[in-house]
Amino acid sequence: KLMPPCSCLLPSSMAGTLPTAGELLQRSFAADATGDLAQAIELCQRAVQLGNAEAMATLGVHYLVGRGVLADACRAAGWFHKAAQLGDVMGQSNLAVLLLHGIGIEKDEASARRWAEVAAQAGDKAAQYNLAQLYSLGLGGAPDKDLARTWFSVAASQGHVEAIAALAALGESLADGAATDGRRNGSAEQIVQQREDVDINLSSVVAAANPTHQTSDFRHLDYEAVD
Repeated sequence: KLMPPCSCLLPSSMAGTLPTAGELLQRSFAADATGDLAQAIELCQRAVQLGNAEAMATLGVHYLVGRGVLADACRAAGWFHKAAQLGDVMGQSNLAVLLLHGIGIEKDEASARRWAEVAAQAGDKAAQYNLAQLYSLGLGGAPDKDLARTWFSVAASQGHVEAIAALAALGESLADGAATDGRRNGSAEQIVQQREDVDINLSSVVAAANPTHQTSDFRHLDYEAVD
């Protein structure tokens, strides 16, 4: 005789109460905000075990900046790569930066440009700005000033502060009505300025992460900060 499913053996008050990966990740953010890094890492890892790509990218940042874990650029790159392969835009964008500079992973400018373009096409304004820089400087492939200008414009239309400045330096401006308030989409630069969140400056590899973050945008790496 077949046994009933496990959920049938549980009291009705306990059935269906297991948290989802997304809920675990949100709890991880909340624990981080209160300074409980051990709990934040544990919850993030549980979300990772459930296959959550955003949690993988988040864990990558923890390893990169050494927040709640020992800093390990190789592990950071590994988690960004796993997240990127699963379609997480933040993972794709951050992987591009590490590939570009050879941090925790073998330097590969062509792959850096490819991943930046994947994230840019998905609408990530940090990746759009970074991709514009890659085209402008000819990193990872031939330079293309027209494509650089196009991606600066796309990023600027989403309120990316430095993209707007780059367009101004090119003697251009946004079309009337285009968004110029980075807070609308929570650009990394605005979040750093307004809430003193982490600004991951890869020239020094590690920056102190402020535990008050509520969004994921601060976790985008800054390509331009690395020389």
